[in-house]
Amino acid sequence: MRLELVPAEGAFTPQDISFAFKEQKIDYLIFLASPRFCAIKELEKFKGNKPIINIDFHKENDLYGDFNWSVQQAVSIAEVLLGLTEALEGVKGEKLHGADLATLLYTCLFWATNGLRGEVPSRAFSVAAQLISWGADKKRVEEAFEKRWPIDFFMFLAQIWQNAEIQNQKLISHIDFKQGQRGKWERLQKHIAREIKNRSPNIDSLFLLYSNNQATKLYAYVDDESQISNIPVTEWLFKKPPVFSGVLKMPIDKAKEKLKEILF
Repeated sequence: MRLELVPAEGAFTPQDISFAFKEQKIDYLIFLASPRFCAIKELEKFKGNKPIINIDFHKENDLYGDFNWSVQQAVSIAEVLLGLTEALEGVKGEKLHGADLATLLYTCLFWATNGLRGEVPSRAFSVAAQLISWGADKKRVEEAFEKRWPIDFFMFLAQIWQNAEIQNQKLISHIDFKQGQRGKWERLQKHIAREIKNRSPNIDSLFLLYSNNQATKLYAYVDDESQISNIPVTEWLFKKPPVFSGVLKMPIDKAKEKLKEILF
């Protein structure tokens, strides 16, 4: 990410300004649309010292916050945040929403409902209409949606996080494929590994086990992906090149336990 700060007004130039960083004072931790398995790394960092506000719509959210607002009948966090915005406007007696917020929430809703297609409850369309009336850039969102990652990318990513265990800066997870998903995984696996590393840069290694057509396969990733080599089945637990893959002669659950014993 490249972030540029440019003075908008005044008789000075960017060269007249210097920036410095200091430790931020954190009063609360606010988690949006994050079940515990998605928020666990951040929770570990603060070790329960800060009050946690948990706002979500996922059914698997286990109300881990000090304050919990989980609207499990919602199909998107956009519904929850729209209601929050309206409530705050009622308390403050002033308008808080604008086109930028409306576009952001419309994006959340549009992506969560696969473009408002399929089995979408009627209230989702009411939310969409209200966001458009607030100034949401409908065309921009729809154009971005057409260029999106395949929905399988997010499905695989969510399943990896849900099944993940992290110890000693290593993450191990597994996927059980449905029929016909293997080809999609082959195309997306490196992007998924990169996304996991981006989310949790402290993870030193990533081991993914997947089972498909009676075979269990191990993929391992570490920081340096410049070298790729395939290794024999008999050596899969003993060699650790930067990236390797191997087919395992054992069920996925047994392979996972074996891997945990050696890594942790």
